[in-house]
Amino acid sequence: MTDPSVHSAGSMASMPVAVYFGRLRQAGLETLRTIAADNVEQVRYLDPTASQNEFGPMASGGALIVVLRDPSKLPDTTVSGIDGRSR
Repeated sequence: MTDPSVHSAGSMASMPVAVYFGRLRQAGLETLRTIAADNVEQVRYLDPTASQNEFGPMASGGALIVVLRDPSKLPDTTVSGIDGRSR
């Protein structure tokens, strides 16, 4: 099955929307399938002009910027037994 091509609405740009995890460009929209929604802190969309200003001509079709949660800041979900040791 071929992934659909996504372009910015109203854009004359022929470039697809670029995907970034932070400032690291990803291979494409299919990369979004590799992350669990629980691991995402924020998703921002940049229109073609803003994305080109931020990331250069390779992002001239717009950009999705995905900010992942910092695992060190997540609550501790370990289960402790009666003896206090983690299981």
